[in-house]
Amino acid sequence: MYKALLIILDDGYRVNYKGYDYLAINVLLRRGKLAEVRQKIGVGKESDIFLCTGANGEDLILKVARLGRTSFRTIKNNRDYIGTRTQYNWLYLSRIASQKEFCYMQALHEAGFPTP
Repeated sequence: MYKALLIILDDGYRVNYKGYDYLAINVLLRRGKLAEVRQKIGVGKESDIFLCTGANGEDLILKVARLGRTSFRTIKNNRDYIGTRTQYNWLYLSRIASQKEFCYMQALHEAGFPTP
């Protein structure tokens, strides 16, 4: 199980996408926002989509970012996440992308647009 969550290196460990997902889902579980992750319902070039159950039994959708996939490596040319950096971490860029998307969706929702 641990090898799926961590990449073992000569000088230590590095968390991979599955480990980062586990940490995020664990936070949602502890905060009482999420009760169960049921099944994967979609895969895109930037993210995976999961059907979940909320703490009150309602159906929820969980979107986990996956920047850096082979089919989406041109992100450095298409997005402003990197700026002038020459080195970057795909997990960190995925976090930034998710935060930006959430802010946009929240602003659209507050303006009365239909949003998930």
